[in-house]
This record gives sequence, structure tokens and C-alpha cells, in this order.
Amino acid sequence: MRYSKDFFALQIRFARVVAALTDRPVEQALLDYTNIYVRFGLGRAFDPEHPTWRCYADGLSETADISDWTYRFYLGQKPEVSRTQIVKTFGCFSYARQGPECVRIHFRNIEPAAISPLSIDRLPERLTELRALFDHVAHHQQEATRVAGTSWLYNLRAYRRCFPQAYVASAMVAETRFRNMPLRGAISGSQRASQNRRR
Repeated sequence: MRYSKDFFALQIRFARVVAALTDRPVEQALLDYTNIYVRFGLGRAFDPEHPTWRCYADGLSETADISDWTYRFYLGQKPEVSRTQIVKTFGCFSYARQGPECVRIHFRNIEPAAISPLSIDRLPERLTELRALFDHVAHHQQEATRVAGTSWLYNLRAYRRCFPQAYVASAMVAETRFRNMPLRGAISGSQRASQNRRR
């Protein structure tokens, strides 16, 4: 997937505000408070001395338009490879292993553009998908005792209603993980897998 220039411009605006409020260089704010490093295909080490990052950072001081420089630099990189190893997908939901005892839920809209995947009309399908997902976890990931999710979608009642109340009640605001793309305003939920299977 290729991201738009606006995608980067929004993160750059945020990093500039952080830099101004914390009196740190914009290069450091871009590294610590955006996921631009990841979008360049550099992994998650966030090494300020990585040669590709250094090349990008050096160019920041030589440009009048950071957004344009960032987007042009991004287009010159190899497409990023997803490091999330999805085990199985069930409609809009999928899961990945997060250590031996935990599975992580992911959501992706697969509905046609005119249909909201979280509308009340689609709720039966979403619940069926989640039941199938947790049945699969129960049979194929028997050592998993916890399920977790981290997404801005937990801010939406329409998304929360897909899950058991105990899982929703376990949610906490993810305050300091600015480098993770799905976490802008995110809430993180975690609960025992067996409790979700009952749904």
C-alpha cells in the first residue's frame, strides 16, 4: 500500500507542534512522535543513525518544504513489508500471535464503499466473524490465554458493541505509543481469551 502526501503532512504537522512545545529538534520529533521511520521500510528499531534515516534527516535542513521532501523520499524507498503475521482472517477480523499466550485482533473494512462495516445492519456478520475467530483460536492456539487489541476504533460505540462488556471495560488509553499508526487517540483492550470465546 502506498500512502498519500497528506498522510505524511498530517504527521509532520503533529511533529512540528511537539518540537515547539518540547523544545526539541524537528528531526527528533519526527523520529519519536510519528511512524515515518516505519513507512520508509526501516523496521521498528528507530535508530537515529540508520543510514537511510540519516540521509532523510540531513535533507530536512536543506529543504523549504518538509512535507514535499518527506513524500519524495518515501516514494524513493522500497515498499514497506508488513511485519504483522496474520494467522487467520474471518471477514473484517483477523488475528496474529503476540507471544505464546496472547493473540492480537486486527480489523480491516472489506465491505463495499457504500456499506459501513460497523453499521447495526452488519452487526450480525461481525459477531459471526468474531465467533469463528475465537473458535479458531480455541482449537489452534490452545496456549493463548489472552486476547488484545489496540486501535482508535475502540473510541467508536459501533466497534465496541462487537465485543463482550468485560473486554470493553478493560480498555485503557494508549498515551505514549506515538510511533504506532493505529494509535492516534487509541484505546487498548485486553482480556482472557476464554471470556471472548463465550460471545
